[in-house]
Amino acid sequence: MCAVAHKPSKFIAFEKALTKKNRIKSNIKGEVWKNPTNDRVYIKGISSGTGSVSVALHDLSGRQVLLQDFNAAAFELDLSGINEGIYFLELKGGDGSLHLIKKIAIVR
Repeated sequence: MCAVAHKPSKFIAFEKALTKKNRIKSNIKGEVWKNPTNDRVYIKGISSGTGSVSVALHDLSGRQVLLQDFNAAAFELDLSGINEGIYFLELKGGDGSLHLIKKIAIVR
């Protein structure tokens, strides 16, 4: 039997990088629900000193597929135009500090 060394996939490296950032910089807790989802995700408990929250959705390769800004502590994110799959939802305060990262599954 021959042992084969495996290199980490881009997904694993991306997930570790996001998780590391989340542990270091996260200073609030928020709720993200309806996961898995088929069209909408609801987010609450997210706030920043500037009042605005930036929401980015990344696919498994790390490519950003959605970016929206909100000025409320609770909001609804429409994902109906996004392909089915696994994504990372990244929420940042207006000052650029990272608040929360969640894995989201879109299933249709």
